[in-house]
Amino acid sequence: MLEGKSTDDLCAIAMAGGGLEINGGQYSTDDLKAIAMALTENAHLIIHNSKTKSTDDLRAIAMGGRGKVIFA
Repeated sequence: MLEGKSTDDLCAIAMAGGGLEINGGQYSTDDLKAIAMALTENAHLIIHNSKTKSTDDLRAIAMGGRGKVIFA
């Protein structure tokens, strides 16, 4: 799991084609949505500790990720 990176860092990694596995409890819903939206075609975002987010939050993140987000 990738830790200690800012949202901007994670977005840059995602835009470069990197898949990510992160702790969802460390980022806001808006941050997670931004990271999800930055994913390229074949990259995925795995969000651990997704239980810290509401169903509406998870839905918003998933919509931003266009099928590339996995909640764990």
